[in-house]
Amino acid sequence: MIYALSAGLTGLSFISSILTILLLIRHRLTKRIAYFNAGLTGLASLVLLIASAIVTYVNNKAVADIDDAGKDVGISGVKGVKFITLSWIAFGLVAAASVFWTVLTTKFTQRWVILGDPSRGRGYHGDGGEKGMAYARSTHSYAS
Repeated sequence: MIYALSAGLTGLSFISSILTILLLIRHRLTKRIAYFNAGLTGLASLVLLIASAIVTYVNNKAVADIDDAGKDVGISGVKGVKFITLSWIAFGLVAAASVFWTVLTTKFTQRWVILGDPSRGRGYHGDGGEKGMAYARSTHSYAS
């Protein structure tokens, strides 16, 4: 059940990230969308962490129980590592995406010049009338 939830949240996070990138390119990204995407990716990362930890624990516990119960008749359990490895790699990738979107959102909400800003390096200050993430006001001039 928790793996289904983590898969669903990860899929929604992927779709949300693509839409956020498209909005960033078109200079239509708002704070609400940036916060939503960072939160969704963070939630997907948290649920995947919990799911991976549960699967790792259950795998180790099951092998130990099988070894204890079957030692008299010669049955032993073997730990499977492929699914656990896949699970932790998926968590690592989603966690990296979560960090990326959190940093990007933090930069946006603090009005720093960020990725996708076509005016970066040209001394653009903006008058605040533009919409979108890439045209947030900056108090620092990037002119040479």
